Amino acid sequence: SDALYSMIVSTTDSTYEESPTDVQSRTDLDSHANMPVVGRHAHIFRYTGKTASVSAFSPDYDPMKTKIVDAAVLYQCPYAGTSHLLVIMNALYVPS
Repeated sequence: SDALYSMIVSTTDSTYEESPTDVQSRTDLDSHANMPVVGRHAHIFRYTGKTASVSAFSPDYDPMKTKIVDAAVLYQCPYAGTSHLLVIMNALYVPS
């Protein structure tokens, strides 16, 4: 929608120092996950003000408090040569 596009564009930081070609990141599918997770290379356009207590699959790790955000990531298809902006609402934000 135009409103979502305007929100993403208006929150883009023009002082971002890495060019898109400098960033190597990947996206994985976890069929056991029940919620999307984004990291430091996602563009966060809204912090919801909510958090979640997240536990790992293993009991060896303590739960951690994670922010819930709305984010966008750019997917560039290597086969078709097209780019797609993926908007992810209510994602867990794990920047490390």
